[in-house]
Amino acid sequence: MPENDNKTPRFGNIKDELFLISFIVLAGGLVSIDAYFQVFGIKFESLDFSAMYVIYKGMIMITNHPSLLIPYLLTVLLLVFELIAIKRRWNRFLLFRTPIAYLLLLAILLLIFPLARHAGQDQASRDMSRTTSSLPVITQLETKTETIPPMARYRLLLIDKDFIYIFDTTEDISTSPPIIDRIPKSDVIRFKTQIK
Repeated sequence: MPENDNKTPRFGNIKDELFLISFIVLAGGLVSIDAYFQVFGIKFESLDFSAMYVIYKGMIMITNHPSLLIPYLLTVLLLVFELIAIKRRWNRFLLFRTPIAYLLLLAILLLIFPLARHAGQDQASRDMSRTTSSLPVITQLETKTETIPPMARYRLLLIDKDFIYIFDTTEDISTSPPIIDRIPKSDVIRFKTQIK
């Protein structure tokens, strides 16, 4: 084997590249979910979401906010550029590739933050409105102390390990933001929802 083969840069590890892309999507999902629940007055830290759910949200929010494709595509382009530089032996780039990669990743993260934050806040605003909400409608909710009549206004926001979060949607969120009701799961007798 020739002596200089040991010094030849190698192509990236596919596992590392997938991790990097997943990390960028995870960052977008975290910021978006945090912004979404902040609008409702719920702290993200108190919720127990899996990493897969956050990555899923990071991917699915592209459907309503295509601008989030920009940081994702920049990440892929960074990886492709690095592979081309390795294959063509662009020594100047290869000499500084680690600091360049870190600077570009920092720029991508700084780009993701405002885009994902806007996406989360926009989705929350749409879900608060009676006409645009995509959340399930509560068709039946009976607790030990009260029964909520079946109306198309009440929406299911979240079910966590201890509580069910519901709210009454509004016609105009700027004049009357919704009040979130947090009902202990142990108090619920009957609960039905319907997606409309």
